[in-house]
Amino acid sequence: MANLKLINPNSLDLSDEILEELSNGREDGEKEEFLKAVLLKAIHYSSLVSYIKLSPNCTSPRNHIIDTITIHCMAGNATVETCGNIFAPSSRQASSNYGIGTDGRIALYVDESNRSWATSSQSNDHRAITIEVANDGDASTGWHVSDEAYISLINLVADICKRNNIKQLLWQGDNSLIGQTNQQNMTVHRWFANKACCGDYLYNKHFDIANEVNNRLNQDNQEEDEVTTTAITASMNGKDTKLTSIIYNGENYVRIRDLADAQSDDKLTVSWDSANSKVIITSK
Repeated sequence: MANLKLINPNSLDLSDEILEELSNGREDGEKEEFLKAVLLKAIHYSSLVSYIKLSPNCTSPRNHIIDTITIHCMAGNATVETCGNIFAPSSRQASSNYGIGTDGRIALYVDESNRSWATSSQSNDHRAITIEVANDGDASTGWHVSDEAYISLINLVADICKRNNIKQLLWQGDNSLIGQTNQQNMTVHRWFANKACCGDYLYNKHFDIANEVNNRLNQDNQEEDEVTTTAITASMNGKDTKLTSIIYNGENYVRIRDLADAQSDDKLTVSWDSANSKVIITSK
């Protein structure tokens, strides 16, 4: 019998037996980071998410507070599942925190606690939440996005700002203000690489996006201590699993027991040691 004592999300006493069962054959050097990112830390994301496929292409943890929003376009009409599959291989060397499909569904690919690999700038990605948006139009339309995707983008950015204490979204369209978040806290990929991203359609919408998000922030009437639940689909090791997400004050939490059950094919049990204030994960 092997026990896993939860000290805190960043300091774990991990047994090799449990690591093997939970990480399903990952390389030794990846096991501890996998547990931290997937089992215990994959809880910091928007309650608007309906699909999760965590990408290995990230830096954990990010080294800067979240104070910037970077909107990207997919340059194609990919579903959130397809975009997740694109980011899944480590050979891809690319990811984003979120993706939005033309149907308006929102996916998580990199936990907000971690830096995605999105804008060709480490410094930007360490401080930014990055969002890929699907396009229902091609380059001739400026990579147009659907109304459903646009509405979800506004909802998601407003939610990110609320939870990360971004009081106001600021856009000047001036790349000389990168990092000066008291004047501008939105950035675009084209400022860091020779790309058209996020497409002219979304680029020209940045003032509107900032205004609409700021209206939401100013009208925030969310009650404190509100607790609700929602069903989400998480993709782990290529298998889609239904989980219950607990939403508390805008934060999204997943039970450790549910993740352990989904990850280990019923080989583990999870219990709470109230006397010692620790979680015990025991292999059968």
